[in-house]
Amino acid sequence: MDQHSEQEQTLIVAGRNAVTELLKSGRPVDTLYLRRGEQGGTAAKLAAMAKQAGAVVKQVDDKKLD
Repeated sequence: MDQHSEQEQTLIVAGRNAVTELLKSGRPVDTLYLRRGEQGGTAAKLAAMAKQAGAVVKQVDDKKLD
């Protein structure tokens, strides 16, 4: 049996375009971190896509994103 199928893998994807493509791909997404205070435009679109995919959306301080 493949060890990778038994272990949870963590993948961090950064950047609006990369996150958009990940969400469009249909791959499972656990959590989307957005910079606190960003609510309109692309951030709102990403949040909606993530929620539709079943992901948790969290607004965090810049320090968490660095």
